[in-house]
Amino acid sequence: MPNVRSLLQNGMRFTKAWSYPYCSEIRAAVLTGHYPFHTGVGTVITSAANGQLDTAEISIGKLLKNAAAPTKYATANIGKWHLHTQIAANRDFPAALGYDHYSGNFIGDNGDDTRICQLPNPQRAKGTVYENGVHVPMIISGPAVASPGRTSDALVSTTDLFATIVEMAGFSDWKMHTLPTKPVDAVSLVPILKNENTAVHDWVFTEVFDPEHLPDDGKAIRDFDFKLFRFDDGHEEFYKIATDPNENTNLLLQLPLDADAQGHYLFLCNALTNLVGTSACMPSVGTENLGENVGFSISPNPVLDFLEIHFSENGLPATGEILDAAGRRMLFFTDFKKGKLDVSSLPAGVFFVKILDENGWIFSSRFVKN
Repeated sequence: MPNVRSLLQNGMRFTKAWSYPYCSEIRAAVLTGHYPFHTGVGTVITSAANGQLDTAEISIGKLLKNAAAPTKYATANIGKWHLHTQIAANRDFPAALGYDHYSGNFIGDNGDDTRICQLPNPQRAKGTVYENGVHVPMIISGPAVASPGRTSDALVSTTDLFATIVEMAGFSDWKMHTLPTKPVDAVSLVPILKNENTAVHDWVFTEVFDPEHLPDDGKAIRDFDFKLFRFDDGHEEFYKIATDPNENTNLLLQLPLDADAQGHYLFLCNALTNLVGTSACMPSVGTENLGENVGFSISPNPVLDFLEIHFSENGLPATGEILDAAGRRMLFFTDFKKGKLDVSSLPAGVFFVKILDENGWIFSSRFVKN
């Protein structure tokens, strides 16, 4: 602790720093400045089935050794690598990504493991996009920090370390030397370190995804007060994180949202939609076709008593279910061909209808029950 306090005396502490649920995706994001869905590394790498970091990526190491860099650096990567499968053929990959020297074991970079965490809900720790899986302590220390000893509540991401490190190394036009087909997601924290600005983000983002499509796979985005989850199974959660840091009260189970919460929901939902290109924001009305030439639609939306599910002429009898915003099954139906589905027994709120035919799930839509 004396060493940690020394770092704070010569630096600044960030109270709203976000990381990612697993180590491999964190390091891929830091080294490249890209969100996990841009690197393909979305979870811990346990086998060749997991996404691994492409050595063609422009890393911090490569930029610091770039011919256009004003200062040439010798580069070393000290810490756990775990960006590729652990086989002999991959041992030179740190060098391929621009590091002269590598020695292992790059940092505590995510929440506590579920086996040791001391939380009310230990299932919301490492491996999840809940706060106790991604909210991490962070201190940046050194002579470049103006007015050391400060505390910042700026929204920051470990992804931002990429741009911050390269800029502090003196490479101001580094963006000209990244891949034009793959814009960098990182934003430099130098204006905050120099005490020239108090914020660089209106929101921060985190995610986890696994080739086995695990139940916790999903994305989360937050602003200063609220946090929105969009899980890969289709359901959403929404919390006022400023007053509910342990995420106990899902506001989407208490519709309608008040005006303040509604504004934050729409802001975050639209930001997430623009970032990853999915879903509509209402909350939470929208349709997603999961297959090609699917002849399904629903109306009205919002609905009061009967939900009409419209099929094309060639529509086959389908099985379906209706889930609430927490992903719990509320209704189940089979051999449904056309007509009206009685949803009058559902309470007011946001729900999801999923339809399955002999080819698997091919249609998913969200609707509001008044």
